[in-house]
Amino acid sequence: MARKPPNIPLPQGLVEPHQVRHSPRHLSRQNRARRGERTNGHYSRSVMGFAVFAKEPKSIEIRRFLGRVAAKVGVRPRYIVADKGRQFDCVDFRAWCRRREISPRYASTGSLRATAVVERFIRSLKDEWLRRIHVPFRREAMRRDLDCYQRWFESHRPHQGMGGRTPHEVYNDAKSLPPVVDTRSPVELVVHYYEGRRELPIVELKNAS
Repeated sequence: MARKPPNIPLPQGLVEPHQVRHSPRHLSRQNRARRGERTNGHYSRSVMGFAVFAKEPKSIEIRRFLGRVAAKVGVRPRYIVADKGRQFDCVDFRAWCRRREISPRYASTGSLRATAVVERFIRSLKDEWLRRIHVPFRREAMRRDLDCYQRWFESHRPHQGMGGRTPHEVYNDAKSLPPVVDTRSPVELVVHYYEGRRELPIVELKNAS
């Protein structure tokens, strides 16, 4: 039997995109008919990918999902930070990581600190989206709704902890600059909604016409 690696504390300081990827086991939701799996970049908070399962996924399904995410992004992470769910804390998952030169790192039981980035995303997903919509039961419909929130979260959701920038701006190393407005003339706050969904506002400051 392969020897289990010890818990390794999360590296301190900023890390580059793709260096660390968080993967919790599943998303606890009001609608428990479906399980969600998502993976986040540690530095940019960018959502690299997600999947919807009819029931709690097995380790092989998680590995296939992570493989699809890495293929889509075009870069594999140096680390995967996960909880100690049986999908991750097993010989097959560690062997899969070893073949790809990925270091698995496990959060301590009962501690959310190591997976704080993705846990914070789950909280936002619940508060800003799932508790404000009629959650669909069909898998494809749920996938479309999650994809809609993910795209809004990436491009239009500013983060206080990142200087008001969005995950897309941080991931692409773009600086978030205030809108160019002429303060000598009246200005107005313009609010419109991503894909017409009132739960997903886009706020802009513009000169009044």
